[in-house]
Amino acid sequence: MKTWRTLGSVGLLVSVLGVACNSGIIGGEDPNCTDPNGCNQTQGAEFVNLIVDPAQATLTSDNGSKPNQSFIIKGQRPDGSISDPLAAVYSVPSNGIGTIDSSTGVFTATGEVGGTVTITATVVSNGVTLTTTMQVTVVLVKTFTTPGTPADAPTKFAGTPTLDLAKSAQIVYPLNNVVMPQNVYPADIQWTNDESRREGCSKVPLW
Repeated sequence: MKTWRTLGSVGLLVSVLGVACNSGIIGGEDPNCTDPNGCNQTQGAEFVNLIVDPAQATLTSDNGSKPNQSFIIKGQRPDGSISDPLAAVYSVPSNGIGTIDSSTGVFTATGEVGGTVTITATVVSNGVTLTTTMQVTVVLVKTFTTPGTPADAPTKFAGTPTLDLAKSAQIVYPLNNVVMPQNVYPADIQWTNDESRREGCSKVPLW
C-alpha cells in the first residue's frame, strides 16, 4: 500500500512537469497534431520590430514628372540582430498623390497632386502580423511662361535669389491659406508685378 502511494506521487510529479514544459513554448501544443513523435509547437513572431529604409522621403515632380521611391523592410529580432530584406504587402490611401506597387514597395507620384501620404507595410512572421508605416512628401514644381517670353527666360532664374521687396511678386491666386478639394486639378499660381510679367516665367512649388 505504501509502495503504490509512492509510485502515484512520482507519476503525478512527472505529469505536472510535462504540462510545465509544454506551456513554456509560445502557443502551447497544437490540438490538431497527429504526429506520434510529438506535436509541433506554435512559434511566436521572429521579429519584435520592423525597420524601414527610408522612413521618410521627399520627391519633386518637375512639370508633371512622376518620380518614384522604393522602400526596404527589415526585421529586428529579440537579440537585436537585423534580418535581410523581407517580403511585405504595401498599401497607400487613394488620394491622388501617388500609387504603390503592393509587392515591390515602389511608390510613384502622379505628378498632379502634392502633399504628404502615409504608406503602410505589412509583414507576416510565423503567423503573426506586423505593420509599420513610412511617409512620402511630394512637391510639385511648375514652370509658367507667358506668350511672347524669350526662350531663354527660364535660365534667368538659375542664379542666387536676391531679396528685393520692391520687385517681389504679389500672389493674387490662390488666396492665402486656401484649401483645395482633392478632386479639383491643382490651381496655377497667378501673380502681379511688372518685373515678373516682363520676364513672364516662374517656377513655383505647389503643395
